[in-house]
Amino acid sequence: MEAQNPFISLLNQVVELMELIQKQTKLSPKIPEDLVKDVKLLKEKFKKIEEFTKSQLRDSQTDSLNLRIETMNSSNMSEKDKKMLERALHIKRDMQILKKALNEKRKKASPTLKTKNTSDSDEQANKKKRRKLFKPLGGERDWIPL
Repeated sequence: MEAQNPFISLLNQVVELMELIQKQTKLSPKIPEDLVKDVKLLKEKFKKIEEFTKSQLRDSQTDSLNLRIETMNSSNMSEKDKKMLERALHIKRDMQILKKALNEKRKKASPTLKTKNTSDSDEQANKKKRRKLFKPLGGERDWIPL
């Protein structure tokens, strides 16, 4: 039996989390804390992988762009690995789209709260201006009862 690539399990976790986030955001704009914790754990795993990869690239004195081009065009790479890389790129694009959609959703939700607060302050400012108009008419000083 072949040893399973550890990246496949990470990609599966990413896809599962992405689907959960999509389902949750359809119900309500807030993401539950357990999902946030899972995302943070996964983010830490990817940071460790990224640090390891960067150190290996520095040691071998290669560029990440050149490495990416060489691996995609390499004949030594198995079809399974090529499919995994393509899947990773596809997931990355989907995550970027999801991130943009969530940011837009948050922007749409937050201006409504801001406009309510600003409209209250505008109303108060209008009241003060209107009160100032009536003061010179004798509302407070030199008033003579009829």
